[in-house]
Amino acid sequence: NSNQADLYEIIASLVRKGINKDLIYQKVYYSDSLNRLRLKGYALYDRLVTFPEHKAALITLTRKELNRFQYQKGDTEALVNKPLTMPDIVYSVFLREEADYIKVSTRSKGEFPVNLICEKHFNGGGHLNAAGGEFYGTMEEAVEVFKALMPLYDSYLC
Repeated sequence: NSNQADLYEIIASLVRKGINKDLIYQKVYYSDSLNRLRLKGYALYDRLVTFPEHKAALITLTRKELNRFQYQKGDTEALVNKPLTMPDIVYSVFLREEADYIKVSTRSKGEFPVNLICEKHFNGGGHLNAAGGEFYGTMEEAVEVFKALMPLYDSYLC
């Protein structure tokens, strides 16, 4: 979310120096493995739940589900952003089971403070629209915490 002119001036300077912006874009956005694509599809089809009354979305993936798709670090990158493409979703939470904790990733639109959610409930922090944290407990417990906290943040919804 950068609206600072300096960033675009730097990019223009790099293009003038000969960087291949199309190759960089291709390596970043067109490098999914078959397993990564299937994992993302599974997550969006089977593991995405919306809570329209709270303008929220939740995606959960257990270690067993990750292993099913031969999960590699980075395979779920940007998955938390996908629910924000729905007009009525203001914030999104992704819970991924690690060996001894649940990794929490959050994203939001507008002025919704996901950083507060991560600071107050998930041992983390971040920025207004992008934050993360950790939950020490089971996936089921993490989901229950998320469900219980949603009404606490309804006042931030536009």
